Amino acid sequence: MKTAQDVQERPHGARSAVLASRPTARVRYGAPLAIARPLPQTAPAAREGYWIGRAGIAGALALGTAVGVLAILLFSGAGVVSVHAMTRFDKNALAFVNGFARLSPRFDAFMSYLFDAYLLQGGVMMALFWSAWFGADDTRDARRRRQTVLSSLLAMYTALLLGLAIRAALPFRPRPLRDASIVFNLPFGFDTLGASTSFPSGHAVVFFALATGLWTISKRLGLLGSLYALLFVCLPRMYLGLHYPSDIVAGAAVAVATTVAVNRMLLGSAFIEPFWAWSERHPALFNSFFFIASLDTAMEFSNAKALIRLATTQLV
Repeated sequence: MKTAQDVQERPHGARSAVLASRPTARVRYGAPLAIARPLPQTAPAAREGYWIGRAGIAGALALGTAVGVLAILLFSGAGVVSVHAMTRFDKNALAFVNGFARLSPRFDAFMSYLFDAYLLQGGVMMALFWSAWFGADDTRDARRRRQTVLSSLLAMYTALLLGLAIRAALPFRPRPLRDASIVFNLPFGFDTLGASTSFPSGHAVVFFALATGLWTISKRLGLLGSLYALLFVCLPRMYLGLHYPSDIVAGAAVAVATTVAVNRMLLGSAFIEPFWAWSERHPALFNSFFFIASLDTAMEFSNAKALIRLATTQLV
């Protein structure tokens, strides 16, 4: 068996080449020389998965804590006090935002335009996703990015379904412009909508789910997407009397927790691999479907809603 002394008798260059080729463990003089294996290297994708896992655990704990606190409040006397405090905060914040209504017809028209402009809402957010899809130069980073884009889109659909279930399960909450308990100044040129419930905000669920997916890909894209969702999607809906601030916060919380949890489960799993493989083998066909899905998301699922209504009408 070779010893450390035998290794020292080698030519200096050969010994340096052996030692430089891979990291070895420290060996005492005269002790048998163990064959050292290369130390495991932590790849960027592994580090990313580690932090995504930590974020998933944190998101699940946060969601569980929030649900537990809500249940305690609902089934205790403190629940009534908390609901009154939230209602008071909602009304005060909404009164501040609504104080700018009817001061300028042009500004009211601009906020109404943002409400109806699919291109400036979902169009911009999906453009950020396309930027994340095609923005990587390195092959390994491109694979990670694209798998995260696919996983985040599936997470967005999951969050949307969860938000719709919550809206159906919770008691009805009138929208601010239809709430008889407050005085709301309707902005110039804005027509009232239907009497659907306002809690939680479906737009906040969708757009903050997309923004959370962008955070997983790039902090810069995530920050840009979050600010855009807040200022150009959610704020106009508060200004026009469609949502209270708590509607936006609840929708964002559902979106963040769901997206983090779904990405935690799907990234690196066998479920997402076939979708990525399809995009690599048949890019033209995949990008066509990706464009259609992006367009429908940007248009607030109007085509999907029309197909669902048509199918349910035919079944009935």
